[in-house]
Amino acid sequence: MLYLLSNEFDTSIHNIMYWLRYFNKPFTPIYLNRSIDDFCIHLSDSKQMLELTISNHHYSIDLETDTFFYRRGGFNFVALNIPNVSSQFSVFITNELKTVKQFVERLFYNSSNVTTINSLNKLDVLKYAVEIGLKIPKSIITTKKEALRKFFYENNKKIIVKPLYEGLNIDVGNGFLKTYTSRIEVEDINTFENVFYPTFFQEEVEKVVEIRTFYLKTNFYSMAIFSQENEETKVDFRNYSLNGRLITTTFELPDLVKSKLIRIFEKLRIETGSVDLCLTSSSDFIFLEINPVGQYSMLYNCNYNLDREIAKII
Repeated sequence: MLYLLSNEFDTSIHNIMYWLRYFNKPFTPIYLNRSIDDFCIHLSDSKQMLELTISNHHYSIDLETDTFFYRRGGFNFVALNIPNVSSQFSVFITNELKTVKQFVERLFYNSSNVTTINSLNKLDVLKYAVEIGLKIPKSIITTKKEALRKFFYENNKKIIVKPLYEGLNIDVGNGFLKTYTSRIEVEDINTFENVFYPTFFQEEVEKVVEIRTFYLKTNFYSMAIFSQENEETKVDFRNYSLNGRLITTTFELPDLVKSKLIRIFEKLRIETGSVDLCLTSSSDFIFLEINPVGQYSMLYNCNYNLDREIAKII
């Protein structure tokens, strides 16, 4: 059996299901945004099984023969609510559950028809990019105001701040506050404490276009984003209003850039993901980051029909 692991509200997974039905491929979805009621892992010489109940749906998964496609989300294991326990025992329970969660998720990633993972360390990926020969923005992770000020002036007063992990969406009742990549000005630096929480800064690259590339088993599906045409999107193309216009078109990456990106994916041991790059006025391709979950909905405008391509190979 092919199990699809995703969030039930993810449009892409439902599109992939449509094409799986079209190709007459049997599958079972498991929605990871729902809480796990109970589970049992069987490990022996003769049996390797995972029995799982999620929102009253029971699954008996053969860990040796069943296959998986991971799209997004993480297993929602909830620790037992044991009253009146010491803090040390609470840590013990959390670590026990963490071990199970890591085992199950790693097993699903490694047994997937398209090997992937739900998150990457951006700093690891940047280091790999440099080692492989890709250009990256000058970067600094610091807790020191003076180090930040020096970095600011070394980069002609043009730097940005961005999350090291994932962006934050805060529900404020009538909408959401979202974290975007943002410029840092000297006035911002002046408000910082002398020592602050570790924060990730980069030089602001002068770009002609931004490039979003979806990678799927050595195949590249790329789109050029003309973010510099709109003041809202110059720093982060995701920051645009519905009244704004974001011009996009298909794009073909040079073979040399493709070969280097393939090496990064091989290093990371994953077979899919979305890559963000930018092209400068001097024709340099600057590597920014990889999203292993593989956001590709923006590429629908390019008519790549990626849901169909995924369904064909899983």
